[in-house]
Amino acid sequence: MAERGNGELVQSFYDKFQAGDIDAVVALLSPEFELVYSGPSEIPCAGTWKGHAGFRRWAEAGLQGHLPPESVDFEEFVVQGDKVVVPGHVHVRVKTTGKACETDFIHFFTVRDGKLASWRDFFDTFALAHAYMS
Repeated sequence: MAERGNGELVQSFYDKFQAGDIDAVVALLSPEFELVYSGPSEIPCAGTWKGHAGFRRWAEAGLQGHLPPESVDFEEFVVQGDKVVVPGHVHVRVKTTGKACETDFIHFFTVRDGKLASWRDFFDTFALAHAYMS
C-alpha cells in the first residue's frame, strides 16, 4: 500500500509543478530534499539543490530558462519500496534563444516518511545545453 502512495506522491509533485504551484510542491518535499539536475553551466538550473530554499532557487532558474515543458510524456511509474522511477520524453524551448530541445529522461525519486527526499534527473544534457547556446 505504501508503494501505491509513493507513486501517487510523485504524480502529485508533477501535477502541482506543471500547474506552477511551487508552494504546493514544496509542501511535498522533505526539509532535507536534494535535487540533482545534471548538466554544464550553460544550463542555469544545473547542479545540486538542497532543501526547500534550494528547490525554490532551482525552480526559479528553470522557469526563467526552459520550464515548464511544451510537452511531457510520462511513460510509466515504476514503484518499488521507497523508490519511484519515471521514464519519459520531454520537449522544452529555451526562452533566451527560442531553440527547442527534445530528450528522453529518467526521473529517480526517493520517498521518506511520506515526503520526497530526493530527485535525480537524467536526460540528454548536451542537447539542452546546445539549445541554450545562441
